[in-house]
Amino acid sequence: MNSTGDIWHVDYTQKRLEQAAQGWSSIALVFSVNCCMFAVACVLFRLSRSSRTSLFFMGATNSNFAAYPFNQPHMTEWQHFVAFLSTPNDVSSLQQAVGDEGAFYLTFQVYALKMVLAMTAFAFLVLIPTYVLCAPTSLAAFSTMTIRAVPDKSPLLWVSVASCYVFSAMYAIFLTQLGYLCNNKDPTNTNLLCMIPSELSAKTVLVDAGAPKCMSPERTFYLLDQIFPGLISHVAVVYDLTEYKRSHTIRIANENTVDRLTLLLTRKHRGTLPWYVHLFHEPRSYLSTTSLASQIQSLQRDIDKRHSHEIRSIQSILTTHRGTGRVFIIFNDPKAKARFVRKIQRRSTTHLVARTPKQHHATLRQKIHELSLLSWHLELAPEPDDLDWHFISYHRAKRTALTALIYTFLTVFIVLFTSPLAVTSAIASGTYAGTAKSLNDLVMQTKEWAANLSPAMANVTASYVPTMILVMINAVLLNVILHAGRMQPKCTDSAKEKSILHYSAVYLIFNTLVVPSFTFVSINALLQHFMGQGQQVLEMFEMLFLNNSGVFFVNYVIQRAFVGTAVAALRLSEAGQMWWKVMRAMTTAEYDDAVRPWNFYTGTQSALQISVLVVIVAFSTVVPVILPFGAFYLSVQHVVDKLVVHVYSRISTN
Repeated sequence: MNSTGDIWHVDYTQKRLEQAAQGWSSIALVFSVNCCMFAVACVLFRLSRSSRTSLFFMGATNSNFAAYPFNQPHMTEWQHFVAFLSTPNDVSSLQQAVGDEGAFYLTFQVYALKMVLAMTAFAFLVLIPTYVLCAPTSLAAFSTMTIRAVPDKSPLLWVSVASCYVFSAMYAIFLTQLGYLCNNKDPTNTNLLCMIPSELSAKTVLVDAGAPKCMSPERTFYLLDQIFPGLISHVAVVYDLTEYKRSHTIRIANENTVDRLTLLLTRKHRGTLPWYVHLFHEPRSYLSTTSLASQIQSLQRDIDKRHSHEIRSIQSILTTHRGTGRVFIIFNDPKAKARFVRKIQRRSTTHLVARTPKQHHATLRQKIHELSLLSWHLELAPEPDDLDWHFISYHRAKRTALTALIYTFLTVFIVLFTSPLAVTSAIASGTYAGTAKSLNDLVMQTKEWAANLSPAMANVTASYVPTMILVMINAVLLNVILHAGRMQPKCTDSAKEKSILHYSAVYLIFNTLVVPSFTFVSINALLQHFMGQGQQVLEMFEMLFLNNSGVFFVNYVIQRAFVGTAVAALRLSEAGQMWWKVMRAMTTAEYDDAVRPWNFYTGTQSALQISVLVVIVAFSTVVPVILPFGAFYLSVQHVVDKLVVHVYSRISTN
């Protein structure tokens, strides 16, 4: 039975009437409230002049005020903004200003905005007039436009179907334009310089696995030169530095602790020790029964031992040539590299020795076997500035195990927080029946209190809170994915960003589109399906585009346009971490690290854009009202990200 006083069961007939009456008012309320919040965020952004509190340079008192092409002392605030908006948007200018990744990210936003604007124009010219024509009255068409505008059992239903094909064609053009930016097969047809390898990378190959783990670089070069004479210029073996890094990391941490304790001891003798020192600086040192001076002496002895152990580890590694099975091979020119790759890919000893005299075949076969040449796994050499020199020295097995552990943790963590199964199991289980009833009573009492206080406040609560909760959940879990993804033992930073992009995009699409459709909007239908009361499999998928789901996603896009961009502009996550580090900083090195800005993580930011774009495209035909709000979101996001990307590349800690 459906009950109007039960949040776990939805009366769709009543909901449709409520949403038809409150759809536009709900959108207006969410839009107006977010406008006010965004205005406050802009004021805070404008007043934040110190790099140590906001990490932004915006005020006239800033020493780097004239460092940007759109900031000149004689300009007014409006002239500054206009000059910033008029900065070149072509790919070449963006590459010089913000780098390759920033140029691609901003160009992606421009292409997406053009596509959504074209879809919006088509919707206003074709879709919306068709829906108005099919409705009994114009007022009925207007009232249900935010719910679900697809005409039911109408002879003009083919217009909606044809619109899907038109929008698909627009999306295909969008992907084609993006493909032109990433055409690394033919450098003459690419628009991004990052797709053209550097001179060193163009003639280098990375052997990712299969190379001998205990062979010197000299021996490896000699054997390769015997098999491929005149092709190879240099060989660099990646050594296994696990033992050395373990001691080195502990020694650096101990040295930092010694510096901190020394400063604390000095301040203690001077009587200038702050009250919060036990909380922020070195709480464990005060819990110890040993004096600070004794702790410093003990740590200093351990530092000396670690330093000696590091020297012995390096000597042992260089003596035994303990490698990881990875080798960088530098050739004389790209043509020599191409010849080498073609021969290795054949995986045939006969092919490798085919053009040598028969009397040398046995010797060459022996050298090929010594190098395990047929088991080599070749990869394109990454750019030197893209390499992560810490993780590249990990063994393949260790990298695989650590990656599997990280992804297992992320999957379990996210499923526990976002899975519809977790929600419905908690509701259906008798163990949580009391909790579900208590939560239901709390929600209903809050709604009654808000309705008695002000009907407008009740409407704001019902319209604003659900989408805000979704935005907050996405923000928190995205930070978890980001920090866990940065710990992946991948050889390059770009590979980490690509992995974070894939995982974040899948999570966001699932949590933004699937979970709200299956649980937030239709929890009763989902419960009935899992309890076996659903008669058809299609009933599960019919819940995706319910009559009352349009307003939720329109409001979500509005929330992302205002709240998401405000958080990105103020960089709240970075500010929170910086505040914590500054409070704990004692040494100069710690303070410099505390005020160092984050990198612009294109993986996470691109995943957010992709997820919102998926929501916009998914509801473009069903609820075309979402299209103008989607265009508004992309335009605001582009302006904010353009400023953020420009500032990120020029932030100083002075």
